[in-house]
Amino acid sequence: MAAGRLPATRGPGSYWNDGGRSKVRTEVKTPDGCASVRSGDDGLCADASRLNTVRALRASVAAGESGPVIMLSGEADIASAVQLTALISGQLNAGALHLTINASGLSYVDSMAVQVLVVAAKILRARGGGLVLFRPQRQVARTLTLMGADQMITIRGGAEATSGPGGTQD
Repeated sequence: MAAGRLPATRGPGSYWNDGGRSKVRTEVKTPDGCASVRSGDDGLCADASRLNTVRALRASVAAGESGPVIMLSGEADIASAVQLTALISGQLNAGALHLTINASGLSYVDSMAVQVLVVAAKILRARGGGLVLFRPQRQVARTLTLMGADQMITIRGGAEATSGPGGTQD
């Protein structure tokens, strides 16, 4: 946040009070879920509903052959980082040695979600186990590769698979 900009509120309807040096920015949600951004009194309004089609993170856990399997779908980003951290921490706290994440339904990951996965992989590796990401979509696999996370996380399944510490299996 820039110096002199203090958030007066957060979330929809947020604006910053900077002593009148700049215009007010507000984000408004309409009844149909459309988000628009208004800047000051200049009447500019950009409809962001087509650009911001957020798919919430959905997750479930099942028992697998070598340990828990977490199925993820939707988007894993900063907004869902607490949910993802709690889900994975629960499995780690239960003593999991191996953790498989079925990412076939996961359409997006940001750096925060990747960090959560890498920390889990490091913990599992220290225990003598590991984390396997199974069937990630192309953009998810690419993000992990670009961030170097594929060096800690084994990625398996599909044409998008890249080698990791445990190798690749299709």
